[in-house]
Amino acid sequence: MTGLSLTPFAPSVYAGAGAQTGTGYPLAIDAATAALSFVAGPWQPTVTNTDMAVHIAAGVVPTASGITSVSAQSVTLGAAHATLPRIDRVVLDRVTGTASVVAGTAAASPAAPAIPAGKLPCLKMLVPATATTVLNTNGTDERAPWLLGLGSAAFLVAGAAIGNVLQLGNVGGNPALGIVDASQVTGITAAQINGLATADLVARDQIAATNLRLMLATSISTGALVQGKQWELGSDEWSSGSSGYTYVSAAPSYYGSQSAATTGNTRASDGSPGSSWTYTDRAYSIPNSVTVTSLGIWSNATSGNGTLYIMERTSAGNYAVRASQAVTFTATGWIDVTLSSPYVVPASGTFYVGAWCNASVGVTSSGAFATYNGQASGSFSASETSGSMHVTRVTYTSGASNMTLLSPAVSVSAAPSYADLYFLYKDDSGSAVLGTDLTVELSGNGSVWVAATISSLIGAVGYDGTYSVLRARANVSGPSSGTSLRARLKTLNTKAQRVAAPALYAE
Repeated sequence: MTGLSLTPFAPSVYAGAGAQTGTGYPLAIDAATAALSFVAGPWQPTVTNTDMAVHIAAGVVPTASGITSVSAQSVTLGAAHATLPRIDRVVLDRVTGTASVVAGTAAASPAAPAIPAGKLPCLKMLVPATATTVLNTNGTDERAPWLLGLGSAAFLVAGAAIGNVLQLGNVGGNPALGIVDASQVTGITAAQINGLATADLVARDQIAATNLRLMLATSISTGALVQGKQWELGSDEWSSGSSGYTYVSAAPSYYGSQSAATTGNTRASDGSPGSSWTYTDRAYSIPNSVTVTSLGIWSNATSGNGTLYIMERTSAGNYAVRASQAVTFTATGWIDVTLSSPYVVPASGTFYVGAWCNASVGVTSSGAFATYNGQASGSFSASETSGSMHVTRVTYTSGASNMTLLSPAVSVSAAPSYADLYFLYKDDSGSAVLGTDLTVELSGNGSVWVAATISSLIGAVGYDGTYSVLRARANVSGPSSGTSLRARLKTLNTKAQRVAAPALYAE
């Protein structure tokens, strides 16, 4: 497939009747057609009629400072049902333009699935029973690219809920900016909202979520916000008054302190396993339900490089890379590399350490392993045998303690009625309950604490497949009133949980 060009160009010459020569007229028509393609082509969904993939053309997303280009991308629909058809949707993230698939439910008369919050439709595709390819004749182009870049508040229906956007104008069918038609706002009247100023939580939530995305994706550092502060945690910034935690600098975050252990095999001699092969050490396994913090390899080389892996054996002879970290050989002996993000081993499954390197390293003389010809990635098949291979080890933690995180004080200009704490959150235990295993307290004066209500803003895997975005909100007027905001976050019942990029606002 050929991608569409999104390079702006000069306007074409007018191609109206009598305005061009016989030679120039066709060229002007071509230029005008190219301009039409530039406008209509972005985000165009296409299929090849040979597989289950949908290809999305390149596009642009409007931002506050201009536009952001998004490269062409592809998504793959799931396998067809054995006996029933279904309808799937391909959708685009309103903020990033990232494409994803929303699978429908197979039925005798299938219906298209609902479009998730924060997404826009791109393509609706019928997937017949037993189909192994998607056909262009079964698809419907649903693009609405002019809505890309708009925040969630732009799509709310006016209503009585806090944070909903009021629709202005349209009184008696005559739009007039600034006039509220009470008949369009359920539960309240125009008189009740006349002159009323309240915090728009939806807009604040959207801004906070965007701030968190930017902070984690760029070099934005800790800094003041309007009536608040955001912490990058580039250092252990919440150390004073906090307890029971481990600070991770490689992926700035906090999690409950755990006991550490290291396991691996033993070097018997020096050798040079084939540099074109990936070895998975099956002589020992990584325990389930632990958090792997680093991987190690024995080296007798002072140059070269490689990659260390966490591999899952999905079935006999079949493996999948679950985590990896580059290693550089600079000295002899054990070389341990810290994972850029700690890996939580699932409660079930079989996991091993793997290695690929281009240097001579220590080897164990005998042991079970699996070999793959090449540098492993994704899922792959490997030959399971025994013999000499790299010497590896793994360091992990387990048994999370309860942690208490206390924010530094944040000075604000006036005592607020409410305070909000936004943060990235990961439930490593898989069973933590908000409000029970994770609690947040807020204070306006730093001494009297008020229990906050915790809400999930973006879902269980809303940020990057790892973190969700949580908001904790509390009324800090009354005994807690003051201009020195603080937050106190606790994990309880020894449930392993992780916190990153906290932001504290006065409201």
